[in-house]
Amino acid sequence: MAQEPSRSRNDEVTFDVIVVGAGVSGLTAARTLSKQGRKVLVLEAQPQIGGRLQRVQVGYLGRSTPGAVPGWVDIGGQWAGLTQSKTLEYARELKISTFPVPVGGKDTFLYDGRISRHNRAWPSTPYNATDLASTWSDLDVTKAERDDVVATWLKIEALSKTVDPAAPWTHPDARALDTMTITTWLERNALTPIAAWWTDVVARNWGGNGAFEAGSASMLHFAWAQRVSPQSETPEALLFDGGAGQFPSRLAASLPRGSVRTAEPALFINHSASGVAVTTSKDRYRAKAVIVAMPPHLTGRIHYEPPLPAARDQLTQRAPMGAIIKALVVYDTPWWRAKGLSGNAIGKLDAVELVADSTNPRPGSPGVLATFLTGQAATQYGEAPLAVRRAAVLADLAVLLGPQARDAALEYHEGNWPANPWIGGAYSTFYTPGTWTQFGSNLRKPVGRIFWAGTEVSTAWPGYIHGALLAGEEAASAVATLLY
Repeated sequence: MAQEPSRSRNDEVTFDVIVVGAGVSGLTAARTLSKQGRKVLVLEAQPQIGGRLQRVQVGYLGRSTPGAVPGWVDIGGQWAGLTQSKTLEYARELKISTFPVPVGGKDTFLYDGRISRHNRAWPSTPYNATDLASTWSDLDVTKAERDDVVATWLKIEALSKTVDPAAPWTHPDARALDTMTITTWLERNALTPIAAWWTDVVARNWGGNGAFEAGSASMLHFAWAQRVSPQSETPEALLFDGGAGQFPSRLAASLPRGSVRTAEPALFINHSASGVAVTTSKDRYRAKAVIVAMPPHLTGRIHYEPPLPAARDQLTQRAPMGAIIKALVVYDTPWWRAKGLSGNAIGKLDAVELVADSTNPRPGSPGVLATFLTGQAATQYGEAPLAVRRAAVLADLAVLLGPQARDAALEYHEGNWPANPWIGGAYSTFYTPGTWTQFGSNLRKPVGRIFWAGTEVSTAWPGYIHGALLAGEEAASAVATLLY
């Protein structure tokens, strides 16, 4: 085990609050406390701030369109929903404008070699319960398949409504639901392979609490995820002009100069009734409290003295991140629209299952398709060279949208989140069978002067920007109560 470097108390720098993690949640907590007049320090292990919100400028290579302008793509989180009020509130305050996801043209659906084109634009369907039956009636599936998909998903939505967002372990059937995987539940409730596959698609690709295989997570977790991040509220309805990756820098801009230190991972946290001391790879700092704004599994990598309660430590051992590689493919123009296609697609393919048109409506902007390698595909292709991964993504896009998806690609960018040791995956944490009922009550519980933030601890839209913002505010409020 690493040894904490010795340091005399006279050399320590003192703050009111130290925030470990400069993602959106940590920066929000720091910003909130700084506005209250508190002296705050933010420590970030990576060379840059932002966590899972990162953007890349695109649209320079090989473009021939007159008046072409560059744009931005998010290799991390990019969407927001109309009911995610905290995200929209901060976007207005930080002067980050939004635009509706592109619609128009036919969506594509592929299952077992059967391609359907339909006019119900993603992202509001086909998982929105209101439109579920009518959407699936447009697809090349049998009536028995369609009816089973609808019935299975409505059962999941009904179950989700019975789960307490703040305490899922209190559900009357919590133990039974938590000790079975989603796959086990589907074996008992789905009558057709397509209904089970559709639920797998949602688990791997949608919502803030993925991307995981149905055999890895508990059914209680999946039901809770649908309760706190309901897909029926279309959380992928809006995009940000310039990318969601603007949030971190604009949040940080309001902090006093020198408040954020990057490339400085926290290694040790000593805590007592009188305060905390955080030792990093470069220095040691003292404060009255610390907010650890990281995914739960990463909080377990820090050494604490005295050690955290056993139940909290056990929780972090059972809180893996989803496996997802996000890919953005850039074209001269959104050529699919001239073919009458929306660019949005869902298909049972080798590498990708979900495609979304992410083109900015600004005139001259490049065409952008966002897609994902999730679950087993992310693990399989994550071990392959980048060129192999790119070829696999483009090949699947060509199956869904035509050969132009492969042949006209100008740029390929990706966020390989499992390969990032300081994050370890995306979209978010999920919980293995038995975790919620045995250890879930320790997720948000402070340990003395140690408080937890990060989108994972939110009870509203965890895994989304909204959850990160809300968790940051709530952690700041809890610390402020302690300090006053």
